[in-house]
Amino acid sequence: MRVAGVYEKCRIYIESHDKSSLNKLRFPCITISRQTGTRADIIGNKLVDILNQYSHDVTEWTYFDKNLIEKVVADHHLPGILANYMDEDKVHNLKNMMNELLGNPSGWTFVRQMSETILQIARLGKAVIIGRGGNVITSKLNNAFHVRLVAPIEKRARQALEGYEFKNYQEALEFVKKEDASRKNYLKTYFLKDIEDPLLYHMVLNTAALGYEETAEIISGCVMRRFPELYYYSVND
Repeated sequence: MRVAGVYEKCRIYIESHDKSSLNKLRFPCITISRQTGTRADIIGNKLVDILNQYSHDVTEWTYFDKNLIEKVVADHHLPGILANYMDEDKVHNLKNMMNELLGNPSGWTFVRQMSETILQIARLGKAVIIGRGGNVITSKLNNAFHVRLVAPIEKRARQALEGYEFKNYQEALEFVKKEDASRKNYLKTYFLKDIEDPLLYHMVLNTAALGYEETAEIISGCVMRRFPELYYYSVND
């Protein structure tokens, strides 16, 4: 039930973008890469809430994690809606960007489709995109802001133990190590990048030292400062 509600928000987000307003303003998007157990889901949703407080536009900021992006790709209707907002030249450019990143081997079809969807969502803006190489996929977009969340592995294992159904700390720790390795391998295999390279991000934040709320506040503050034409007018009005 909860997933359906969140998915509906994604639908509303896409359908609420007006092509004329898209041509006037280039709204920012945020990509978040994270170590397992940093609770990017909590931080991402807090970030959306903060940014929406300062947004006077009809379209709200929306959170897209791995599962939601996969649902967007699987639902043939949504990619069609996204494509309606892109003229032929822009769609062609997006495909060129994806060919540069992935080539077009037949076994990577789903990764290519997901990556093209991420690119289109990022171009619309007002999206917080979690994982799936979003920072690399959108690296050539001037409206993208890239964040990496890190924390000591012991802390992340404890947070995983609290947030998910693990029997004990050791099981949670093994899960964190396995997921970290999987994410590192995903970026290396499909994008030839090292997920730990700090130069791939605008900022790297230690969530254990900052906490969820402060992390979200720091990211939102940096985004509003980087795109003042879209935010400061709202704050000062």
